[in-house]
Amino acid sequence: MYLIKVILFLTFLLLSFAIKANHRNCLILPINMASYDSSFIYNELENALKRSNWCVFQNSSGLYDLLRKYGQSGVDYTRDPSIMETIAIKTKSKSLIHISEVKNKIYLKVFDGSARPAFIKAITIGENNKLKNLIIEINESLENYSKMIPYEAVVLGVNNNILSASAGHELGLRKGEKVNFIKNLVRKNHPLYHFATGYEYESFCSGYVIQSNLGMSLIEFDTKANSGCANINSGTLVKKVPGFKNAYFSKNKNLSRPKLFFVRTLLGVGSSSTNIRSSQENSLTGFQSDLGIELDVILSNKYIAYSKFFLGMGFLGKEKGVVQDQNPFVSDFEFGGVYKKGLSKGINVNLSLGYNFFNYLLNDDQASSTSELSFNSIALGAKVVIPINKKINLISSFNISLLESAKFENAYLGNVDKGSRYKLYLGADFNNIFKYSFSSGIKIDSINVDFNNDQRDFGATNITLLNSINFNF
Repeated sequence: MYLIKVILFLTFLLLSFAIKANHRNCLILPINMASYDSSFIYNELENALKRSNWCVFQNSSGLYDLLRKYGQSGVDYTRDPSIMETIAIKTKSKSLIHISEVKNKIYLKVFDGSARPAFIKAITIGENNKLKNLIIEINESLENYSKMIPYEAVVLGVNNNILSASAGHELGLRKGEKVNFIKNLVRKNHPLYHFATGYEYESFCSGYVIQSNLGMSLIEFDTKANSGCANINSGTLVKKVPGFKNAYFSKNKNLSRPKLFFVRTLLGVGSSSTNIRSSQENSLTGFQSDLGIELDVILSNKYIAYSKFFLGMGFLGKEKGVVQDQNPFVSDFEFGGVYKKGLSKGINVNLSLGYNFFNYLLNDDQASSTSELSFNSIALGAKVVIPINKKINLISSFNISLLESAKFENAYLGNVDKGSRYKLYLGADFNNIFKYSFSSGIKIDSINVDFNNDQRDFGATNITLLNSINFNF
């Protein structure tokens, strides 16, 4: 468990370099005052902000070339929305601190990337405003500004039900703390002076901090209990729930690690029918049993790599025509990827793209002959998962394969012209039933192959009751 957390932490640490601009990143814009030592004020504020518990200080040295021409011409660049937006993007900061002197007043302004400041403080220059007192008043004003910021961190990356956030215990995101994820952040402005009076937002998911370090934390969320959590991605805002006292950890001492692998072992039994039409139509019916295994590798909250392998065998008795009784043997292997899309009320739609290898043998024991159909194809699929409650999900899926290359090793039918395969599954997943998870449903698998002779074709249909035991690792 600890090793997995370390691996995730290091992985998400790399993603921190791609963090988007946010209010918790702060920056001091160049200071130029006549009444006070500008360099001294800058250095004192920089040291104070680096020790503060509300911002991650960003260095402004890279802005020198951008802002030098404005300083030389005496133009106030803070009134140019495009410049302020550029500064916010380049520094990944939405707390741009600007200090200026106008007549007998010092103006402290904090910009969020627009030309209208989010925070304004005017300090009158007087005998009592010595340099030390001025710095104290500026720091206190910035602390008041920080209380308006409605979130503590930004999501850096998501892996299954574990995500990383851009802040740790320095901003109060300690192990066991509950957090909410918020969206649609809108600044509320003063009707006359247009500075920020607060922020409106919408909470759509919650989670718990499972590991906290300086500047980084790992958060676990429950996608089943929070249907909106499927919409979490890089840049989502994280807000600490005030007054939460680690009750989650007192009830859940052993937190689940992220599930990276999902394995199903499958067993199916059902009816089977085969039709072969050459000079006359031949029909066989019987039964077939299937044994299979499926493996899903969780790459992220939305992407999965999968592979599955099936073996089937059975007995087909002659129903019509001259063909003899047959013993079919089937091997089926497929691999590919899945994209998961979360909808409302916890419904998920999974779209898959894979490549399929299929082999179908018909053995005639009396005549000691074998007919073999084999093909490779691109497989497209769609699966809908509808949660009924925390333990039961209804499953509906449809797959289609258009035969890319195929052969039938029984020459009397001729060469393969075209073919297709359709699979339909209707069933349900049952989670944590007597500490186990399993699935059950009906699968219909239909194969149709046309040969270059219009009078000859091949078809096979299996209707199977498919059951599986599921494992998470």
